[in-house]
Amino acid sequence: MSMRFLGHLPVKTKIAILVAAPLMLSLWFMGQTLLQLNKNAQVNTAEAGEVIEHMSSLVHNLQLERGLSASYLESSATTAPDKLVQVRLQNNTAMEAYLAEISHIDKSLLPIEAVQAIQFARAELAKKKDIRKKIDGHTLSLKRTLSYYTDLNAALIQTGLSLAKSIDNPVISQEAVALSFFMRAIDAAGLERAAGAVGFKHGWKPADRETFVAYHEVFKERLSMFMGFATAEDRETVKGLFTSPEMTKFEDVRKGILNGGARTEMTAEQWFEAASKALKVLQKKEGILIEHLERDMAGFDADNKFLLAEMAVFTGVLLVAVLGLSALIARDMTKSLSVLNGALKKLGSGETDVDVPGANRRDEIGSVARNVVDLRTVTQRKQEERIEEEKQRREEVMTVARRIGEALMDLQHKRLDKPIKEFFPEEFKSIRMDMNDSLQALSVSISNIGELTSSVDESTKSIAEASMDLAHRTEAESATLEKTTHSISELTANVQQSADNAGRAEQLADSAQNGVKSCDAVVKDTIAAMDKLQESSQEISQITKVIQDIAFQTNLLALNAGVEAARAGEAGRGFAVVASEVRMLAQRCADAVQQIDGLTARSSEQVKNGAALVDQAGTAMAEVNDQVAEISGLVIEIASNMKEQSSQMGDVNTAVGELEMMAQQNAAMAEETTAATTSLSEQAQELRELVQQFAVGEVDPAQNALGGPEAYAPPVAAIDFDADDWEDQDFGSSAAA
Repeated sequence: MSMRFLGHLPVKTKIAILVAAPLMLSLWFMGQTLLQLNKNAQVNTAEAGEVIEHMSSLVHNLQLERGLSASYLESSATTAPDKLVQVRLQNNTAMEAYLAEISHIDKSLLPIEAVQAIQFARAELAKKKDIRKKIDGHTLSLKRTLSYYTDLNAALIQTGLSLAKSIDNPVISQEAVALSFFMRAIDAAGLERAAGAVGFKHGWKPADRETFVAYHEVFKERLSMFMGFATAEDRETVKGLFTSPEMTKFEDVRKGILNGGARTEMTAEQWFEAASKALKVLQKKEGILIEHLERDMAGFDADNKFLLAEMAVFTGVLLVAVLGLSALIARDMTKSLSVLNGALKKLGSGETDVDVPGANRRDEIGSVARNVVDLRTVTQRKQEERIEEEKQRREEVMTVARRIGEALMDLQHKRLDKPIKEFFPEEFKSIRMDMNDSLQALSVSISNIGELTSSVDESTKSIAEASMDLAHRTEAESATLEKTTHSISELTANVQQSADNAGRAEQLADSAQNGVKSCDAVVKDTIAAMDKLQESSQEISQITKVIQDIAFQTNLLALNAGVEAARAGEAGRGFAVVASEVRMLAQRCADAVQQIDGLTARSSEQVKNGAALVDQAGTAMAEVNDQVAEISGLVIEIASNMKEQSSQMGDVNTAVGELEMMAQQNAAMAEETTAATTSLSEQAQELRELVQQFAVGEVDPAQNALGGPEAYAPPVAAIDFDADDWEDQDFGSSAAA
């Protein structure tokens, strides 16, 4: 099917299809690459860097606010210290700057996890005002406070990580993951700062030390994760992190806490200050890591935009080159094939001197052109041979036609005794044999016609006598049928009257049956109403039982109330009177319910008796209905039989009428037959005279029968010797040939 479809397509279309498939596939892949590069170019790395910087600043300030809030909650102060208030104001400014920077980013270009992280960070920041109020009023626990700030910082760090990972570059993603772990490690160090401040205030209780150790383990784990994901440059940046004076002092105090030998002379404020200095060292390293990330993001953005432009130019050049080359090849092929097609058309129309260009080409088209040249040579040779053969054939045909013309001239003069005896070529031999067979068959037929003519003349005389006798008998039969028709008409009228009476009886039976059915339906409705009335009586009886139970309970409650009132003495005397009245009312209600129950029982019994009587009436009506239906069926059957008999009598009457008409027609036809036989006898005599005019040869006795020859040849086709395409005419064939 596909090959047949391709066979109907022009060469240009085939070349276009051949080129379009790989070209479209290449363009699809290039388009996907361009779309991906364009998508990458849509990500504003500068905005992402700004968001990460604002996020880092806000996280550091929130870490400081978390530590100060923990110290305030563990103190006995009733108002927040000035330093905490100042840090909160700074955090409000940082939060506004962060939210403003987030709002500039097109969320449709971000992955779903980045959008979710931003939404979660917004929701957590919205709770900050309420959290601060609870901290100021000492209504929020230390654990809940630390948890809130820790979750908020994690959400903010996650937004920066998601924005960096939205850039389709594995190095940037790796740096972003490493930076997130480093920031989480700083957050864990901030938790250490808050836990240390609480521990120094409490004198390092075991629970405080366990909390500090847990936060320190989180710090080490996250720092280890950072070293695993960080690039060589980032690892080199944090190398020697713990050699600075601030970190050395912090590490000394932390080791003492971890080893159980904390310095008792250090206060919570001194620890907080030392830890804050160490955190600032970590934050500086974090700033350097952010600078590295921003630098790589900017480089990726520049490379991506350059690659996007380069791919777009390459795709356009490739498309133009492929289309131009395809058009050039298609033009060369179609032009060459068109020239060859014109040469073949001229050869097909008989022009053998046509010029065939392209025979000197070395490709497949040149091979086709050389084959066309060979075809032209063969065609020329065949055409010369065909002209010579046609000349000889025309001479033979003229000879055959001349002899057949002579035979037809003899036939025109009624000479059937001169068959064709000359030699005919092989292809015309069947014509000579067919002509001779036709003359022989015609001679036999003429002889048979002469003999049959005498026989027909004698037969027509006998038929004329028989027709006269038939006409007399037919007239007598027609008179008898006319009497029979009159009698059957009277019988048909009587049967029709009986059929009408039976139909009337059928209508009366139907009306009676419908009346009985209506009575039966009324009885059934009455039975249904009795059943519903009985159901209603039963429901009333159930309701009275419920009321009787309520009256009994009320009586019992009133009795108990009277007993309690008697125990109360003079104070419960009035209540005792009310309880006595309630008891009497309950008793009267119970008596009334018993009377209603009795009436309902008697009514239900009467309904049952009525339902039984109605049921008996329904049964009797059903029997009557069955009997009426049987009578109606018998009447319908009688009416049907009468209608059928009436119809049959009508058919008999019609048939007798038709017989009468046929008898009259037979009589007329008998008279016409007599006249026709007389005329036929005269025509047979004329035919005998015409047959005697033919000159026939000796007839074979085996063929001198009514059937003629056993097989007759098909008629010979006429030959037009003046036509140009005489050689294509069908001259027929002979069974004998």
